[in-house]
Amino acid sequence: MSESFQNLFPQGGPNTVAGQYFSGASYLYPLSSEGGVSVANVTFEPACRNNWHIHHKGGQILLCTAGRGYYQEWGKPARELHPGDVVSIPPEVKHWHGAAPDSWFAHVAISVPGSQAEWLEPVADEEYGRHRGPGYQHQLLLRPQGPRRGGDALRAEPEGLKIKIRRKKSCGI
Repeated sequence: MSESFQNLFPQGGPNTVAGQYFSGASYLYPLSSEGGVSVANVTFEPACRNNWHIHHKGGQILLCTAGRGYYQEWGKPARELHPGDVVSIPPEVKHWHGAAPDSWFAHVAISVPGSQAEWLEPVADEEYGRHRGPGYQHQLLLRPQGPRRGGDALRAEPEGLKIKIRRKKSCGI
C-alpha cells in the first residue's frame, strides 16, 4: 500500500446489499436510515470499484473519509478523491466510484428515499487503468475549507475552483 489506512467508521461486513455490482471486495456499515435517508460507510479494497450506475431520484453525496479513490461521470475524466473531499452527484448522472489500485478507500454514502441505484455495466479494467499516472489532476466537486466545526457549510463550486468558508466575527453588540 502507498499510505496507511485508518477508517473513520467501522468497516462493516461484506457488502451483501450491492456487492454483486462491484469489481473486488467491498464492505458496508450502515450508519443511519432515519427518515428514509440512507447513510452508510462503504469500504473498498485496493482496485475495487462499483459498476457504472445511476441514481434516478435525489442523487447521492459521498463524504470521503479514508484512503485514496476515484469518481467518474460518464464522458468526463475521473477525479482522484482524498479524505475530506465531498462529491455531490446529481440525479440521472451515470457514474462510478472506487479505490485507487494501490490504496484502500472509504466514503460515507448518503442517499435520499427512492434513490435506488440502477446498476449498469462494470467499469472495464482498461478504462479504470487509464485514469492513473503522473499527468493525473486532482479535481474537486465540493470541499470544506478552514476549520471543520458544526457551523461550517459545504457549497457547490465550479469544477477546479476551491472556495474558502469564512466565519464572520461577532462585534459584541
